[in-house]
Amino acid sequence: MRKLFAFALAAMVTAALHALPAVAAQKIIIVGDSDYPPYCFDNNGENDGIYVQMLRKIFSRMDGYDVEIKLMPWRRALSQVKNGTAFGIFPPYYRPGKRPWIHPYSEPLLKEKMAVFCNKRVLGNERTEFPEDYFGLAFGVNLGFALGGEDFCNAVAAGKIRLEEVKGTEKNLQKLVMGRVDCYIGDKYAALWSLKRLVAEGRLRGRSDDVVESRILGGASSYLGFSAKADTADFVAAFNALLKKMKAGGEVDAIVRQFSR
Repeated sequence: MRKLFAFALAAMVTAALHALPAVAAQKIIIVGDSDYPPYCFDNNGENDGIYVQMLRKIFSRMDGYDVEIKLMPWRRALSQVKNGTAFGIFPPYYRPGKRPWIHPYSEPLLKEKMAVFCNKRVLGNERTEFPEDYFGLAFGVNLGFALGGEDFCNAVAAGKIRLEEVKGTEKNLQKLVMGRVDCYIGDKYAALWSLKRLVAEGRLRGRSDDVVESRILGGASSYLGFSAKADTADFVAAFNALLKKMKAGGEVDAIVRQFSR
């Protein structure tokens, strides 16, 4: 009789638990730049990019959250996180003084690297010092970008290096493989992704193996930044733990390779 009563009681408790409403996952909106390939961009109507794939993996492993990624023009994304419409934004650099309404920041997502790519024909001579060992060469840069550092800019002003500005990474790479410039300064992963796409689409006007990475000039880390108006403590802690685990397990490197090789 006691066994029958215990069984019935257990059945009642189980039924009651199943009858309780499930706790709804917290709806989260994360915004990002829609025109920043290969990191985040609109790919024929689909969100894509290194950061998008990283974040999707992390968010899929976070219990209790229903996260939606929305890509849009960068200024609009900044506005949404500033007014609290969006919970977070990617990929800002760490600028707390300039944007106090972004707080806190996650662990770094990735270090974006500024690189010098050269046509291999000019790398027969050893070029270990920058910019001194590059005097006499012609450099391409994206229009409107002041890159290379103070010494490089001084060398350009003194006529020791010729600088040509062209709109867009692809056009600069085309000039590089055709020998119209000797070197190009730009984001490493953006250049590799653009070169890969030009080759895949049969649009490269030269040989891709003529483009050689000569040196890294530096870089800046990117983050997932959060709206200062949101309650983010638990989310940030969970996110950071999963991000560190992804990096340690090689998952981040694998995603980067998809867009750069």
